[in-house]
Amino acid sequence: MLLWLFLVAIASGAVYCDSCESCSNVTEEIILTQDIVASGDVCIDLKASKLDCNGHHIIGNNSSIGIYVPIDNTAISNCYVEGFQYGIYLNRSDNVYLTNNQVEGNEYGIYGEYADIYAFDNRVCFNNQWDFYSPTGWDTSNGTENQCDNADGWSDYGFPNECTYYCSIDDYQAPQVELIFP
Repeated sequence: MLLWLFLVAIASGAVYCDSCESCSNVTEEIILTQDIVASGDVCIDLKASKLDCNGHHIIGNNSSIGIYVPIDNTAISNCYVEGFQYGIYLNRSDNVYLTNNQVEGNEYGIYGEYADIYAFDNRVCFNNQWDFYSPTGWDTSNGTENQCDNADGWSDYGFPNECTYYCSIDDYQAPQVELIFP
């Protein structure tokens, strides 16, 4: 079994990591193999085309940044990011895909500065200041099926200035559709 995993890792070009240090500054696809706890200013300094946390947690110490994204054309999926000043910090990043992440219990959940992102099926809830926040605006970003309460200008498709769902699933928000018949 281990030989098979090793061969898959070589064939796919993926790097398996198990700490903030081993996940940072890697340029190949990254797959997280266990929960990690941050100890420095930035846990993961993402330089790879893809980060798949494989359902694992990235846990902060109520300061610093969970995942820092200073590059274009990358994807972050299946991550649970909690306990940071900034859960996911996008800095001058375009074409960033965020899929199936949970970003909760941070000061700012997803923070984008001059960022163009596509967010699908993320739960960005219970962050102290904002779930989605951008001092430069989310004008060129879009997404759907996200959960959040404090959107700060983020708009899921068909939901101006909010996510498709509120953070409590019991508060499902149905689309507001106006039917016009000829």
